[in-house]
Amino acid sequence: MKILAFDTTNSLASVAIVDKGKLLSFQITKEASNQAEMLFKLIKDALLESNLKLEDINLVSVTNGPGSFTGVRVGLAAALGMEMNINAKLIALSNFQVLAYSKKESINDIAVILDARREQVYLQLFNSKLRSITEPALISCKDISLSKDISIIGDGFEQENKDLMINVDAKLLAQASEFYFDQDLYSDIAPLYIREPDIGKKIP
Repeated sequence: MKILAFDTTNSLASVAIVDKGKLLSFQITKEASNQAEMLFKLIKDALLESNLKLEDINLVSVTNGPGSFTGVRVGLAAALGMEMNINAKLIALSNFQVLAYSKKESINDIAVILDARREQVYLQLFNSKLRSITEPALISCKDISLSKDISIIGDGFEQENKDLMINVDAKLLAQASEFYFDQDLYSDIAPLYIREPDIGKKIP
C-alpha cells in the first residue's frame, strides 16, 4: 500500500511517502510557520522523488491536532481537496496516536504528553495495544499524576531522556498510518480541537 502522509500541525510542515513499510521520500520545511505556502511543493517533490503520481497513492493520512489552528486547517483542507482527484482512502490521526505508536514495543500503558504552553499540557493515555484509555485532555502541568510504570512520550514533560521529547513529523505519521488503518482506529478528516482558539476571546 502506497501511503502519502503529511503533517502541518507542528512548527515544520513535512511530507512522506511509504510503500509497504519502505520510506520512499521524506520532505520537510527548513523554516517554521509556512505550512500553507510549502505543503503542495513538498508533496510534489515527494512524488517526484518516489517516481509516483498522485493517482498511484492508496492512502492519504494527515494529522488533525492538537497543534497550530492554522496548521490543522491547512492539512485537512489539502486532504479534502485531494478527495475529488484521486481514488484513495483519506484518514486522520491525532498527534497522540502517532506518538503512542512510537512506543508500540512498550508492555506498559503509554502517556502522551504534549506541550500546550501557559503551564498546561495535552494528555492522553493508551494501553500497550495502542487503544485509547482516556480522551484527550488539557490539564495544568502541576496536575500531572502518573504511575511509575507508565511509559511517557512527548514534549510536554521534562525527562532525562531527551529522545522521548519528540514531535510528530510525516515520516512517523506514515509509519503509524498503516497500523491504525489496519486496526480501524483512525478518524475522518476532521479537526481535533481541545483548546478553543484565542481569536475573539479576551485574554486576562
